[in-house]
Amino acid sequence: MIGLFLWGSLSLAEPTPLEQTKALSMKLLGEAAKEKALEKAAIQGMISYLDSTLGLGASQLMTEKEKDRYLSYQLGIRDGYGLSVGFIERRGLLIEDVFVDGAAMASGIEYGDLVVALNDHPFTGRTIAEMKALLNQPYEGKGHFDVLRRGKLRRFTVKRSLYRVRNITQEDRFVRINFFGQGAAKELRKIIEESPKEYLILDLRDNEGGLLSEVEKVAGFFLGARTIGYRQYIEGKREQVRSIPSEFMYEKPIYLMTNKGTSAAAELFVSALLYSKRAIVVGERTAGKAAEYHFYPLNSDLFLHIADVELLHLGETSWKGKGIEPSVVVRSATILPSTRSVDVQLETIFQLMKR
Repeated sequence: MIGLFLWGSLSLAEPTPLEQTKALSMKLLGEAAKEKALEKAAIQGMISYLDSTLGLGASQLMTEKEKDRYLSYQLGIRDGYGLSVGFIERRGLLIEDVFVDGAAMASGIEYGDLVVALNDHPFTGRTIAEMKALLNQPYEGKGHFDVLRRGKLRRFTVKRSLYRVRNITQEDRFVRINFFGQGAAKELRKIIEESPKEYLILDLRDNEGGLLSEVEKVAGFFLGARTIGYRQYIEGKREQVRSIPSEFMYEKPIYLMTNKGTSAAAELFVSALLYSKRAIVVGERTAGKAAEYHFYPLNSDLFLHIADVELLHLGETSWKGKGIEPSVVVRSATILPSTRSVDVQLETIFQLMKR
């Protein structure tokens, strides 16, 4: 009896609820069960709980390959057709830029083309959201673009491939900052120095952010060495984000254009110039994404990509979930009966200059 009692007292502890759920999932799934997949799902569930509690952003569990792809994205490398489009609701996609060495340029698609159908799916009558969904589908790596060019319909087949997005694009009347990728500050400085004007209009519409180090350099062109915002860590620590001073300083009037696609690090740039009263912002409220992410390795192939830092205004308040309100609120472009559109945000800026 004593021996039996001792054996019972030394028995292994009962499995945890997590272990029990894993065992039950393995049993119910049978041959379809994959232990690593279940572990990843459990980790992702914990990450989702972390995100819902902190409310900073969407964290992810990544493989090493996915991590490398993300870091390449931050440097401006994309996988896609290699073009930039404007959405003309119920009409189609207006080609606004064709990237050098991208698949679209190789296929013959040109600036100003109107894409009226993709893979035999017409854009006519579709909302912007529906057009975006069609554009983002992989279609086994290829896309058949039906293009209206100077009144004639043509078809181009474009194979998705890697290309580098242009950080900065110089337009006739303004400069577009597409992304704060590596080298963005150097490119912008060159354009400003070679095209001196009595004003500077920077287009940050649909700018998804990029490298905070590039934002700090660009802000330095307009603000010198100043605090441009704050980092708020989840542990409670707060630190200043400062612009990087440069011997080049631009002191003439600045106007910024924003929309719902202006996000993350790009929002910090807008905030810095707006709060410093260095620029007039025209357009729509920004995306409201104020998180910085960091990688935490779990093993040689798995990494946690966690939103663990919140970016703040100079006033030490957050734009998270709210976005940044422009100085002058102007909704997106008004569409004319032709394939061209009137950029009402840009035209508003020129009206402001006359006052």
